[in-house]
Amino acid sequence: MANSNQTMLDFGPIYLALSLFLLAILSGCASIPKESVEPLEPLCHDSDVEDGCWMRLANDAECHVWYANQVLTDEVASFEGDFKCQGKKIAGTGTLTIRRTVNGEEQTQTTTVPYVNGKAHGFATTLDFQGATEEGFYEEGLRHGQMTLEHPNGHRMEGTYKKGRMYGNFVISHPTGFRAEGPFIEEIRQGYWKIDHPDGSRHEGNYKDGMRDGNWVVTLANGTRSEGMYAFDRRHGDWEIVETNGTKSTGAFHIGQRDGNWVVEYRDGSRSEGPYKNGLKHGRWKTTFSEGGKNLGEYVNGIQQGDWTFEFPNGGSARGKLVDGKHHGKWIFESPDGIPAEGTFSDGVREGHWDEPYHGPGGGRWEGSYRNDQRQGTWTITFEDGTVEEVEFVDGEMQE
Repeated sequence: MANSNQTMLDFGPIYLALSLFLLAILSGCASIPKESVEPLEPLCHDSDVEDGCWMRLANDAECHVWYANQVLTDEVASFEGDFKCQGKKIAGTGTLTIRRTVNGEEQTQTTTVPYVNGKAHGFATTLDFQGATEEGFYEEGLRHGQMTLEHPNGHRMEGTYKKGRMYGNFVISHPTGFRAEGPFIEEIRQGYWKIDHPDGSRHEGNYKDGMRDGNWVVTLANGTRSEGMYAFDRRHGDWEIVETNGTKSTGAFHIGQRDGNWVVEYRDGSRSEGPYKNGLKHGRWKTTFSEGGKNLGEYVNGIQQGDWTFEFPNGGSARGKLVDGKHHGKWIFESPDGIPAEGTFSDGVREGHWDEPYHGPGGGRWEGSYRNDQRQGTWTITFEDGTVEEVEFVDGEMQE
């Protein structure tokens, strides 16, 4: 069995080494290593940054907090709560207050949240400079999880963030009646969205990379319903539009404008068909009425031009030229029983010589001139019995 003196001899070298180490410290030849602290970069006010920086606390100049927003030159931060400074970074729970002056007015923003390594980490409540409130979760200084943001004007946004970016389903609303619901991925609208507008209309469909893409349905407040395709945020492809009065229009859009052949079917069975170009009627259009009759003629950039024929349901007709949508030049009208009337128009009103049926006593025909759509000067009446009579007009009034 070993004796106590032998045990003391065994530990002798250890005691000797410790004694020499303590002597070296006391004499300044050695030091206890200190924890190294890496410099914080970027520092607010020292760098021109937009994506966040380390801000010194006014009430503890050796301690810093991560501030994720762009910093104005006069913004000052302070922290109140249960915290300590670790490696120049705040750790603990409390309220961060940012103060600044804008146009002579002092503004304050407060955020209450736990901090880990100088960054918000956990559930936070914020009242920003404009009076908007925010509630939700942070992770390593970034929004992460469910968040609710509400502005004093009632604008509200609720949804999910992932590492500081909108990622997941969001509901966006405003007291005006605007409401939108759908998913974001990396801050960009993706997938199915439903959007209600203050005018009472509803738009439903898919987004791709932040732009409307694929099938969409648009329902107006009056009940008119449109359904068709979008590409790159514009109507592009086949569409069907059904109005509340029963009118149905079908055709294609090209880069947001009606293009190509369109068909319009009315509730009473009437039908119009013709081409569009750049969103305007352009080319030959034909309208057929359910009770008989038709209209046939040309559109140029949405305006009736050139030769037109109108056949009325009662059997009457009219043929002539339209210029900028107005009667111009020679026109021939026929009554349902085939009696003609013909003459000239200028800019939509009768002007010049006309030959018309006479509906006064004795029947027959009469002819004369119009000026600014009123009979003017001498008109000659040829009665059915072959006798002839002349009458005078002044500004549409027959003179005695």
